[in-house]
Amino acid sequence: MNISVYNVEGDCKTQQQRLPACSMGLARDPRKAYEAANVVAHRVWHGDALTADCVLRDAERVGDETGVETTRWFRDAVPDIPEGLAWLPAVRTHDNPELPPCAS
Repeated sequence: MNISVYNVEGDCKTQQQRLPACSMGLARDPRKAYEAANVVAHRVWHGDALTADCVLRDAERVGDETGVETTRWFRDAVPDIPEGLAWLPAVRTHDNPELPPCAS
């Protein structure tokens, strides 16, 4: 199921160029801290489409710049990285697809 990346930062939502400052990282492991060491090389921008296959509801709690928080993460296919999969926190999309739970 496709989900769209959402970047809450105003300038990044309207930016036509893929500026590094407006990119977001996808996590390697949604149960670990969402920090640089746990982010894959692939970057995403507002409006990018990702293919999600399941949802994890009890992962690391993360928030966006407005204070909205979640423990829900979507597992996404990312063919250009060795792992082939990465995770997008639900606060980085406005989509709420009906997906099966990811195996723990």
